[in-house]
Amino acid sequence: SYLSQTMIPAPFPNLETSVRRMLNFNFRKEEWLIIFANLLLIVGMVNTLKLVAYALLLMLILPFPAWGIISLLVKLWKYLSQTT
Repeated sequence: SYLSQTMIPAPFPNLETSVRRMLNFNFRKEEWLIIFANLLLIVGMVNTLKLVAYALLLMLILPFPAWGIISLLVKLWKYLSQTT
């Protein structure tokens, strides 16, 4: 494959598969939740209403179980309330 030819001395064994996964957007649901949480923290959405709105929007876009979104929101809310 093209990626394995360009990365001859592979620094990490799972790097090619993770790059392929990123290019294909072929994440598992847990990885999507982690990415979503990181994006929210990077952008700095401290507003809880924004968190709820984006989580609901994400639930409409991607077929998540609702408890995953709820537990993510609870964790984010606890984290954000600790930092502020």
